[in-house]
Parts: sequence; structure tokens; C-alpha cells
Amino acid sequence: MVMGVLWTRLTETDRNWRHVYKALAVIEYLVANGSERAVDDIIEHTFQISSLSSFEYVEPNGKDSGINVRKKVENIVSLLNDKDKIQTARNKAAANRDKYVGLSSTSISYKSGSSASFSVGSFQKSDRYGGFGGSRDGETFKDSFKDREQSSEDRFEPVLVSHILSPKSTS
Repeated sequence: MVMGVLWTRLTETDRNWRHVYKALAVIEYLVANGSERAVDDIIEHTFQISSLSSFEYVEPNGKDSGINVRKKVENIVSLLNDKDKIQTARNKAAANRDKYVGLSSTSISYKSGSSASFSVGSFQKSDRYGGFGGSRDGETFKDSFKDREQSSEDRFEPVLVSHILSPKSTS
């Protein structure tokens, strides 16, 4: 189904140049990250992709937007015509895939090394200031990153300004 949509998008023209460009971006991604079957299907459609090397669309203000499509086609066709380049792109994508695992609105996690994973904090949506990793309940601050509680008195030592500013009396 996805591939069918991509091949349909490649037939669009003129003002819909962005549809063509985005379809090419997905194709480029699939060559590096998709299944072998997807890559084989893309290779079978190399002629359809290469026919876009003369794609033209000039916006009313005179800007040549077709150049984006032509450059993307040039990159993809050179990749598809060289099995070694495809394998290099897939190896590079696999190496990058192992580095970065996930990012969401509630946590950040990444994978380093062979199997270790690390997760950083959690976003408290109830925090009206958009805080990260902690919440304040009354006079107690709960720091979820360090898993400890501190009272507000432990965190701040009151200092009398008059002792600092006035000279010591010797009486």
C-alpha cells in the first residue's frame, strides 16, 4: 500500500512538486532503512524515478522549485545503480539506528554500546512552568532524578544581613 502511494505521488506535476519531493525522500529513506523487498521494488522502479530528472516547476515568483526534485532524483538514481552504495547506506543507517532509540514528550532514551540503554528524567505535564524531572509539593521538593526529598529549610540557610553589613561591636 505504501509503495503504491509512492509510485502515484511520483506521477504528480507542477504545483504538487512537494508531493514528488516527499515521495523521493521516503524512497531514499527506504533504500537505507527499509526491508530488502522494499529496496527490490524501488530498484524495479528506477526508470520511473530517473524520468523525473527533467522535472520542472517554476513558481509564480520565478523560483525554480523543480531543482529540488532533480537533485534528489540524481542522488537516488546514483545510489540505486550501485549495489555497494546501497549496502554502505544501509550499514550507515543500521549504525545510526543503534545509537538513537527514542524521543518522546515524556522521556528521552538512547542506546549506547551493545545492549545498554539509558533513560533521562520525565516531564511533569502538571508543572505549570514546564519543569523537567521534579515537582514541588508544599514545602517538600521531590527530585525524581536523584530520588530524594529535601525540605525547603535544608536547601536554604537564612543569613541575617545585619550581621554581614554592620561592624562587630567589642562591648
